[in-house]
Order: sequence, then structure tokens, then C-alpha cells
Amino acid sequence: MPYTSQLEAMTGMSTPQMLAIAVGAFEVIAGLMIALNFGVRFFAILLIFFVAATIYYFDDFWKSGAARKMPKTLMDALKKPVDHRSAVHHRRDIDGAGK
Repeated sequence: MPYTSQLEAMTGMSTPQMLAIAVGAFEVIAGLMIALNFGVRFFAILLIFFVAATIYYFDDFWKSGAARKMPKTLMDALKKPVDHRSAVHHRRDIDGAGK
């Protein structure tokens, strides 16, 4: 972009630094506007789009190996029987009351 070099020279900061400041300012202003009940729906929709865009561009969780393993691990955790008595005895041993 032709203006980014001019902005970098004018501010003395790189483009990522300026974007970080702008995004932080946007989040604070949008949060304050929601808290002050001014344009709540508008700023809430802006924040929804912002969060959706950041999740899509910066968090590719759908490609990670953990995402493929999670349903199996979750199902295994739900199928495993729980023995409450062993948890109570273990807690007594930790506290020293089991002696």
C-alpha cells in the first residue's frame, strides 16, 4: 500500500505495531460503548465479526492433530467408570486424616 510507508515514517513504528495499537483501541472503544449502552448492537456485531475473522485467520484448529483425537478421548472419558470411594480415600491420605 502506498500510505503504509508514509505512516511508518511519520510515526516511527512498523505496520504491525500500528495495527496492534489500532486493534487494541478498537476493542477498548467497542467494549466501553457496550458498557455505556451506546450503540450496543452495532459494536457487538463489529466485535463478533472481529472475533470470527481472527479465529479464522490465526487459529487453524481444524488442522491440528488434537482436534482429530478429541472426540475419541472425550468418549473414552465419558465411558470410564468413576470410583468415588477411591477419590475420598486418596483425599484422606493427602490431608493426613487417613492415618
